[in-house]
Amino acid sequence: MGKSYELYPPGHELFQPSVQEATLNLQAIARGHKPLVGSIVPRPGHVFVGMDIESAEPTIIAQLSGDPFVRYFTFEGIGKKPFYKDGIFYCDDQYVSLAAMVPKFKDQIRKVFEEGVDGQDFGDFWINTPEAGKVIFKNFRKPAKAWDLGIGYDLGAPGLRDDSESKGFPITLKEAITIRESYWKMRPYVYTFKKECERNYRKFGYISTPFGFRSRPTDDYKCMNGQIQASVNPIINTFALYLESLHEYHHAYFVACIHDEIIWECPIELVHKFYECKQKAQQKLNKMLDWDIPLRFGFVVGRSFYEAKEGISKEIQGSLGINTNYLKVA
Repeated sequence: MGKSYELYPPGHELFQPSVQEATLNLQAIARGHKPLVGSIVPRPGHVFVGMDIESAEPTIIAQLSGDPFVRYFTFEGIGKKPFYKDGIFYCDDQYVSLAAMVPKFKDQIRKVFEEGVDGQDFGDFWINTPEAGKVIFKNFRKPAKAWDLGIGYDLGAPGLRDDSESKGFPITLKEAITIRESYWKMRPYVYTFKKECERNYRKFGYISTPFGFRSRPTDDYKCMNGQIQASVNPIINTFALYLESLHEYHHAYFVACIHDEIIWECPIELVHKFYECKQKAQQKLNKMLDWDIPLRFGFVVGRSFYEAKEGISKEIQGSLGINTNYLKVA
């Protein structure tokens, strides 16, 4: 890292008694462990800034496979009213779309879609409410997210059933099979691309990314996911290099890179300047890639390592003198 970060001292408003002394590897700790991660703070007068590739894996797979559904929820459907087509619920939230195909949820989601929300047309509510899927379909979306990610990481039906139960969403093997079938029905081009990756691996003995990286997965069914993950690294590193090349950037300090996210330390009064740098680096990266689907990077400010992932409230932003409308709000 090049510098060390203090834990909250006793007496500090956010001091955690359970955290006494720690030797930290920032790349290895769980970001969701609030008592520990929330105790890592920047220097006085500074904040942490987290930047991650928004919808990294779906965006990459949409570009490589050309799948129309994945393209829709990652790019083309953003800011548009949801609709049903061929039994698939098209919206800009892939987890809600999957939930809408699962037998135990689909009728309830269809009913809300047809009746609206609090007297408001469903489509209008969706485009006018930030993260609408989390607001009205929270109980359906949470398990669907676990299933979506599990299948994306190559879990078969038995593995999906066990993984879902471990996360507090028990399902039967039959239900797991149905969920997998629904997932692939929504992504026919992705399934074709997955099989193509496996064939190439068996033929050549390795998989190759658009960036020239080669890797050798332990099993052929891991080939597509391996190709996606191997594409994240050159993207995030190239973005960081572009950011560092900007003259305006030099008031910020690099802290860590964790998979598809980079964390910086920035003076509070220059956060707005750093956001402008992020926009310039993002534009330069997209111009270099020349993809059909542009990559987008988040910009999350926090008083701790934890908040740099989860965001801070508008009230806290105001108390810090950060009055911006582009920051993630906790």
